Amino acid sequence: MEQLEFKDKRILVVDDEPFVREVIAEQLSFKGAVVVEAQDGKVAYDLLLNSEFDLVLSDIRMPECSGVELLKMIKESDKKMPPVLMMSAFEEVNTDRLKNLGAKEFLLKSGDFTTIEEAIRKLL
Repeated sequence: MEQLEFKDKRILVVDDEPFVREVIAEQLSFKGAVVVEAQDGKVAYDLLLNSEFDLVLSDIRMPECSGVELLKMIKESDKKMPPVLMMSAFEEVNTDRLKNLGAKEFLLKSGDFTTIEEAIRKLL
């Protein structure tokens, strides 16, 4: 039986692509996580203000409210916020800027869920 290594960890998955969100959410749920999905940074921020999470996994480029905008809102918030793991399908990302805004880790999107798991394990 698969080990539930993320058992009861609350993870917020933020991505404007429903398929990507659903695949990541399904994989994390399979590992025991309680997953909440958001389609952009604004929805994610509202969820963060009203619920407790152990980790945020967010895409960077989203049309309505980007992951960078989400990071800025989190940084300016008075509420204690969870670590943020940023991901993108694009290689030309300013990772220094992301880290300055509070991102704990950055990943390139790939079909390999193991990389996401390892980063989450490190942050939790």
